[in-house]
Amino acid sequence: MALLLRDTAGNWYDELNDDIKTDWATLKDAFNRRFEDTEIIRLRRYRELCQRVQGQTESADDYIAAVRKLTRSVGVEGETERFLIQRGLRPELLRCVMQKQPTSVDEIMTTARLAEAAERITDTSTTTNTSTTTPKDVSMDEIIAELNASHQFIDEQNHELQELVAVLKEVTMESNVDTSHTCR
Repeated sequence: MALLLRDTAGNWYDELNDDIKTDWATLKDAFNRRFEDTEIIRLRRYRELCQRVQGQTESADDYIAAVRKLTRSVGVEGETERFLIQRGLRPELLRCVMQKQPTSVDEIMTTARLAEAAERITDTSTTTNTSTTTPKDVSMDEIIAELNASHQFIDEQNHELQELVAVLKEVTMESNVDTSHTCR
């Protein structure tokens, strides 16, 4: 048992009386009394959760994972969890997420990822471009419009590909029919 416990728990175990260490029920009770999630700890975690904001260089994925860990530790879920995640997002990501009006944490994450990707693209294009355009000059509406245009282009290409596959299937079936007639 001592090998499994580290830091504070390991020190606590080392200081226990041997009578407690040898009786599982007594050891379990002592452990729970010492390390049980008290209401004070729970309130501290809730305060930390309410104050948690995304760092300037912290990814949306890392931020949301950290907040979800805190929400689970204090028993927050559903709409309250979504609100707490959204309120701590960086302002430039929050604008995009609020426009989407997500109904799940997954939608928040997807939208925040897209906004981050767009932010990186505009940051890269403005640092490599010699024009005077800055990332702030490019509105999120323009970025979303560009992403939608790209999505539409991909959909059109996908439709053309599906048509070609259908033609190929038809030609293959006709070829198989011709082959079956000549084999008889």
